[in-house]
Amino acid sequence: MESDEDGFDYGSHWWLWRDQPGSMACHGYEGQYCLVVPDKDLVLVHLGKCPADTRIELTRRLRALINSIDS
Repeated sequence: MESDEDGFDYGSHWWLWRDQPGSMACHGYEGQYCLVVPDKDLVLVHLGKCPADTRIELTRRLRALINSIDS
């Protein structure tokens, strides 16, 4: 399993967000994300064009949105 500096692990062609146990995500081109969080019965999709240098801020906002949802 690979890791990167933004808090993601990679396994079986899916990214695993360490702070969201059980989650699986597809990371697409220029800020596209499809994230499944089974513990919250949640599928979050972000379709939009975002420059690579905004990735950390974008994922911070996505995490805040996920954390605002009660399981």
